[in-house]
Amino acid sequence: MSEMLSPLTWNAPDTGSGESGTDAGKLGPEVFAWPTPPYAIYPAPLELTQPVACQIIGTNDKRMVGRLTFFVPQERVAHVQLPPARTTLPLRFDQFRSLTLMTVLQPSTPSESDSQFAALSQPEPSSYRLTLKAGGDLTGSTIGHVETDYGLFLFPPQGEAGAVLRLFVPRQAYDACEIGPRIGEVLMAQRRVTPQQVAQAVDAQERMRQQKVGDILVMRQVVSSEQLLEAIERQSKMPLVRIGEALVSLRMVTAQQLQDALEQQKNNRSVPLGELLVRMGVVSTEDLQTALARKMGYPLVNLDVFPVEPDALRRLSYSVALRLQVMPLLVREGRLVVAMDDPARRRAAVDEVEFNAQMKVVPVLAHSASLEAALHAAYERIGGASAQRPTLGSGGVDSEIATDKLVETLEKEGHLAEDDKPIEQSDNSLVRLINNMVIEAHREGVSDIHIESYPGREKIRIRFRKDGLLRTYLELPPNYRSALIARIKIMCDLDISERRKPQDGKINFSKFSAPH
Repeated sequence: MSEMLSPLTWNAPDTGSGESGTDAGKLGPEVFAWPTPPYAIYPAPLELTQPVACQIIGTNDKRMVGRLTFFVPQERVAHVQLPPARTTLPLRFDQFRSLTLMTVLQPSTPSESDSQFAALSQPEPSSYRLTLKAGGDLTGSTIGHVETDYGLFLFPPQGEAGAVLRLFVPRQAYDACEIGPRIGEVLMAQRRVTPQQVAQAVDAQERMRQQKVGDILVMRQVVSSEQLLEAIERQSKMPLVRIGEALVSLRMVTAQQLQDALEQQKNNRSVPLGELLVRMGVVSTEDLQTALARKMGYPLVNLDVFPVEPDALRRLSYSVALRLQVMPLLVREGRLVVAMDDPARRRAAVDEVEFNAQMKVVPVLAHSASLEAALHAAYERIGGASAQRPTLGSGGVDSEIATDKLVETLEKEGHLAEDDKPIEQSDNSLVRLINNMVIEAHREGVSDIHIESYPGREKIRIRFRKDGLLRTYLELPPNYRSALIARIKIMCDLDISERRKPQDGKINFSKFSAPH
């Protein structure tokens, strides 16, 4: 048992220079009171004041007999003397599998006149099973048990008079323990279930233990706020997986089908890979949702029954939610949780929701018979839905609306808004205006776009540089200064909270205007 013979330093308490040798010799590890069976017939825990004969089973299954001199569970150490050595050897708890005190513990003898004591002091042995970390099981019977942070104390019976040994198994030696008969055995003994039913239940339990988080999310659609927050917490700890890899690993598409879809996507970057596979007829929308939930851990929210919070709906206008096909669900800790069809690929939509709501957005996976109907019903409850339900594409980001019309809308709304009041009504107009600005600059062949912001109530001036000359493109009301800058930062993937240090970024405009 070579691993048990490695030295371990134990520092005795400092006795001080003024104490005599006799007093110093009395100091040592704190005396440990070894637990006894938790029944009235047995004595209280006994302090180990004298060395006790013991048997040790090492991690290599080797048995050794010696004497236990000190037991220091706080330090996870047992001091033993192993003949023929005369000195004690400190053993760490991870160096042995079990330690048994060989002195038999006898129960108290009740008085014949004390019938109550006699009735309460007839404990029955229970079986135990420990799953060892090194492999295999440790089984036997015990009269009661005491489990602590540092290990398990068992009491194997010796004879029929209630005598027991005291067995200790360190926490480092086992993974799990079962005390007493299993529930299936009890039910079979009571003839409430059959062995076949128990076997089926065990198989079902084993399958559930092997289930991954994603599989559970697919089977259990989120229908409450508590479930959603718990699922988001689990999802945040899962590794990121690409949707193509997820579909291949789930055997929903072949590697060749994925490669063909990627080749087609090169011709049209505006179409997400998942949507492209659906158009090709390779997978269904349901398969796509299954892959997103299983492999990427996105919570699957049933919008038909989920209790949407009014505060979340007020953070995003109905027209924007319908255009982006997102459902605001709830607001927690400064974050807006929204449901959408493909959170992994719709980063541009998430950015736009963050811009409109002016807060961080957490996307989840939406499941509904009709997202438009769910949106209309939710906003109608708070009076936010328009009388006539708009259609997709009306007023979208890529709508070819004249810039002068957008400026006119902004001017009208700007006169009514207070300088420091957050802008809500004209967010859609401002988004379309910035997209049109980039499109017209590209169409006219300009080299630079200058956005000039002045303090106070001075208007924001936007100028184009072409052939070295600057010309004014348009001017915006001053109360749109922060919103305009924030929108540009979002499009460039910059930190919108950083206002003192210069930042450098690039716009992937295909995310914001599909035809371009």
